Amino acid sequence: MTWVDASGDTQRSGQLEAELKRELAPNHVLFGRSLKAVMARTDSDDVVFRDERAFFVVHLTWSGEVPEWPSLEIATPADAKCLEPRS
Repeated sequence: MTWVDASGDTQRSGQLEAELKRELAPNHVLFGRSLKAVMARTDSDDVVFRDERAFFVVHLTWSGEVPEWPSLEIATPADAKCLEPRS
């Protein structure tokens, strides 16, 4: 599993953020939040989004609004250290 920095590419991060908004139903826990794409997996549709309080690993469906999707995992900023590039 390889993660890449999505925040450094404004076009790509904008696409991911737009897709997330397109997929979120009004009853989804992330609906209405201001989220920024920060990391994306190269081998799947998993994306790390963040707001001022937490990180969210979201599996985008690329199929529009689907009830109960996209799936997500919530992580604190401390948990996100595992996503930082290793030197």
